[in-house]
Amino acid sequence: MFVKSPFVRNLILLILVVIAVLGFLQNLKIQQLAGMGDMRGRVAGARLILDGKLPYYYNWYPGDPVRYYYGGEVDSPRVAPTVVSGLTAPPAFLRAIGPIANAEQYKIDWGAFYLFHILWLCGLVFTLSKVSRDKWYIVLLLMVPFLWSDGWMNQVLISQYYALFGFMLLAIGLLLLRNKQIAAGLLFAVLILFRLNTLVFVLPFLIAAWYYRKFLFSSATGLLVYAVFVAVTPFEKQLWQQYFSSLKDHQELHMGKMPPAPMARIVTLPTLPTIVEGQDYHAMDKAYKESDIRIFMEASNFKEGYKAVMGRQPPAMMLSICLLGTILFVWVWMYRKRKMRTDAFDFPEYKHVLAGMLFYFLSSFFSTISNASYQFPQWLAVAVILGLYQTKIATKAILLFVFGVLVNCYWFPDFRGKHLISEVCLLAATLWVIIMPSRAESHSSSAVASSSVQH
Repeated sequence: MFVKSPFVRNLILLILVVIAVLGFLQNLKIQQLAGMGDMRGRVAGARLILDGKLPYYYNWYPGDPVRYYYGGEVDSPRVAPTVVSGLTAPPAFLRAIGPIANAEQYKIDWGAFYLFHILWLCGLVFTLSKVSRDKWYIVLLLMVPFLWSDGWMNQVLISQYYALFGFMLLAIGLLLLRNKQIAAGLLFAVLILFRLNTLVFVLPFLIAAWYYRKFLFSSATGLLVYAVFVAVTPFEKQLWQQYFSSLKDHQELHMGKMPPAPMARIVTLPTLPTIVEGQDYHAMDKAYKESDIRIFMEASNFKEGYKAVMGRQPPAMMLSICLLGTILFVWVWMYRKRKMRTDAFDFPEYKHVLAGMLFYFLSSFFSTISNASYQFPQWLAVAVILGLYQTKIATKAILLFVFGVLVNCYWFPDFRGKHLISEVCLLAATLWVIIMPSRAESHSSSAVASSSVQH
């Protein structure tokens, strides 16, 4: 595929390795300048919960414990606790980070930085180990540009963690491809509790519900056990009730239906001590402003494009119809495709996994809440699947996916709609792989689905 000359393949491989190293060094430079970012809000939320407080309408004010400070702006003067905070992580995620929440913030941020880069490296090494050496450069072509993307660098700069969901999604897909359905189901239940809209990942597997019964049953059982725990624990029940209430307020804010709270605002950084939890955030803030690092942070979902063209936000009903219509089209096509075959399992399993990932990304694309650029690293899950099954996938689909990643890159010229174009290319490439016959299917109508990662 792509290049036949061994010399040219090795040259491309070498160049991509150098680009990957330079990408890591660039992200390391950004991390050294990163102040308190979005992860701080999650950490502060987890601390509030550990101290028996509800976090979703808590707004820090000078004089409150600094351990609850989560950055940005604060109420001035203090108002009644009816103004939604910036916290959007569900209670299950805040509980999960509880064991590390009392650590100094910079240790948590640096830990996340190294964790995500190690996971990226593990994903790369794993994929390389499963394909022939002459295909290695394609794997790197799919994965290396992520390190230079606006999304990855924005994730580092503001201490976001969406890459974690992408790696969890990938782990679930790989477990399913290896027929480890129970483990995949339990991990999927955790992922749903961390990121609720990942629930749509399950839809393609309902087409072959009996075959995937262990996956479906184990995920449902995990969620049921947790639901019982919440139901019998008053504080957990209050947490989830307040969380869902706050989600409605966030939706109204993102759709422009709820104006910001009518209050004076003060920037909190000047009110902080020089050293907070082991770092001088005043110095870091100054160093970043004096640096030449500027990351394009435009959101990438449909509503942003609609607003740019129409000058107003799209109706929430329109977004719901677009999402349901697109998912229904793909789901019905997959259902009919399977029913047209005599072999119940001849629809490749990797396409079920990709369809689940596609549905998840569509749920963000048509969301009423802005799909910020730091969510982009989640697409690594799709990149790994494409790398593993590249011999079955049309070359043009892989090229379209790579183009979508490149458009998101830091050194690609910035313009309005850049990230939207990137997202559309990635969605289109994934849909292409799902709907179009694979190379094996092109030569035979009785191709058998693979139940393990191809070597």
